[in-house]
Amino acid sequence: SVAKLPFHPDAATALGVESGRIISRSRRQKVKAIVVDLDNTLWGGVVGDLGAEGVYLDPNGNGRPYLQLQSLLKDLSDEGVPLAIVS
Repeated sequence: SVAKLPFHPDAATALGVESGRIISRSRRQKVKAIVVDLDNTLWGGVVGDLGAEGVYLDPNGNGRPYLQLQSLLKDLSDEGVPLAIVS
């Protein structure tokens, strides 16, 4: 069947997906703040025991999950979510 769309038919899928994301975000509970620990949370290892050189932050090794969490927290901070630490 043929529809009279104000845009290319391929854009209909992208429009539907983006509309779904917007609706989903608007219905989610808002995050008021995020509080995280430092050692073994934002990096692997304990700075007080190993020193800064001994923590895991290698993007191709054991540090990758820590860097991914840091990136996620940075994105949330850029969106206005306050970050705090407990140690």
